[in-house]
Amino acid sequence: ELPEDEQQELLAKLEDSVMSVDPLALKDEIAQLDKLVSQSLLLEKREVESKLRRLREVLTTRGIFDDPKMKLLIFTEHKDTLDYLVDKMRDDWHLSVTQIHGGMKIGDRDTPGTRIYAEREFRESCQILVATEAAGEGINLQFCWFMINYDIPWNPVRLEQRMGRIHRYLQEKDCLVYNFVATNTREGRVLNKLFERLHLIENDLDPQQTGKVFNVLGDVFAANQLERMLREMYARNLSIESIESRIVAEVDLERFRKITDSTLEGLAKRSLNLSAIVGKSAEAKERRLVPEVVEDFFLLAGPMLGVHPKEIVKGKHCFRVGRVPKNLWTTGDLLEPRFGKLGKEYKQIVFDKSYLSEDPTVDWVTPGHPLFEVVREELLQSVGPDLERGSVFYDVARTQPARLDVYSATIRDGLGNILHRRLFVVETAMDGSVAVRQPTLFLDVVPAPAGTEPGVDDGLPGADIIEQTLIERALEPFLEEIQQTRLKEIDTISSHMEISLNEL
Repeated sequence: ELPEDEQQELLAKLEDSVMSVDPLALKDEIAQLDKLVSQSLLLEKREVESKLRRLREVLTTRGIFDDPKMKLLIFTEHKDTLDYLVDKMRDDWHLSVTQIHGGMKIGDRDTPGTRIYAEREFRESCQILVATEAAGEGINLQFCWFMINYDIPWNPVRLEQRMGRIHRYLQEKDCLVYNFVATNTREGRVLNKLFERLHLIENDLDPQQTGKVFNVLGDVFAANQLERMLREMYARNLSIESIESRIVAEVDLERFRKITDSTLEGLAKRSLNLSAIVGKSAEAKERRLVPEVVEDFFLLAGPMLGVHPKEIVKGKHCFRVGRVPKNLWTTGDLLEPRFGKLGKEYKQIVFDKSYLSEDPTVDWVTPGHPLFEVVREELLQSVGPDLERGSVFYDVARTQPARLDVYSATIRDGLGNILHRRLFVVETAMDGSVAVRQPTLFLDVVPAPAGTEPGVDDGLPGADIIEQTLIERALEPFLEEIQQTRLKEIDTISSHMEISLNEL
């Protein structure tokens, strides 16, 4: 139950301690251990260990040896097992492997030997990541869809945490998870019985295999119930049959059905307005910056700051950035609390999310990504005065000039957190009429040649009139819309939480 680093410390102390003080007994014990070590090394060389043999079979069947771009995450319970697997796969099977264990610091993406560096290494260059429980939380590996639990933890919640590293938001593929259970061991038989029982119930509730059954072990069993059963079995020398009968009794069909129906997912499906959600999603898609605009901005702005993206294959829209200039590191440090750590190097970047389905290991650079935000912030600092002075554009669809004023509006909650931010453009015609326009109108105009003088706008309404018009026509309706949506969301969430928790 101790954290992994404390476990390692305790094991190291135990390994250094001597149980016997009798020199003759000690000598005899060492002789016996020497024989065991020799036998173990012989077995290791022959690769007769069934789990290891099965691991190689799975890797071969799933094409790991044939496809160097395919990623695999392997979890083990013990650091010794991790070391053994890493050496075996790297030296004997010639695969590229990195690792994460409790003895490593969190670190960052540019410091070798740290967890975040290993995560980056796995993303960019290594095919396999072997990890202990230290990687069970806090890292995101959604670019990988294949996982093997080489050892099964007794607590099912930890098993779910492991799966959550790859089965998460932005995962583009169905995840494949293998659980290695040695059925010729006592706990192996118990775990095998549990999986069999769950499979039978799943078939009863969902014979067509539509995926409707919410089968998460941590909800079927209390967090430490299975672990307690296994400890009791060893401590009290209970029979395997008694434990297996408890599993059959406690994992029954009706309890499973109740849990499935009581989850937030089950409740939400029955009462949420899905058509409204789809409509909101479409509206958000219309308003967002299209990838082409983000790419054009970055390719024009980057070279002004020393960032020179080079397209790897013509027409594929995948770029190599290389080392990030040192003059951007300071801005990266300032923005780190909001957007994460700026990397010192980026091998491959794309601007369109759809390219991630072809190669999930590339960096998707878009608003919110640390590299994009650093470039935007640095550029804003250098060209801010020019933006404030304004510019002149040509529009082939116009016969009369007009003035455009750009405003940014933000809605915050009671704690000061930003909920929404939106741009508004107010267009003032030469006759003094004022209209609120969408900022997308800038996509339909072109910059006038350098040196073009702006038209005379004397006599047009001033800033106070324009701002009052914007408040009445756009900002108040905007606030009302967000307020109503927010109140409805809060009401839905609170009522569903209450129902769900009472049910459970």
